[in-house]
Amino acid sequence: MSSILAAPKPTPIDTWKIPLAALAPQHRDFQKLLNPAEQARAARFVFDHDQERFVIARGALRTVLGIYLSVPAGTIGFNYGPH
Repeated sequence: MSSILAAPKPTPIDTWKIPLAALAPQHRDFQKLLNPAEQARAARFVFDHDQERFVIARGALRTVLGIYLSVPAGTIGFNYGPH
C-alpha cells in the first residue's frame, strides 16, 4: 500500500555558540543593528551588564541571520505572538 506521506529528508542544522563576553567590544556596533522596540527593551534592564548582554545577543542573532539570508542585519524583522 502506498502512502501520500513520505519520510522527511534530512536537512543540516547549524548550531552556534556566541561568546557574549568576547563580543563586548562590539557592543556599540550591535546597538546600531537593533530596531526601536529592541532598543527600548534593552533600556528597561536595570543592570548595565544585563543590557549589554541583551544588545550583544540580539545583535549577534541579527548578524548570523543576515549572513544566512543575505540581507543587512538591521533590516531583519521579527513577529511575535502571544506565546
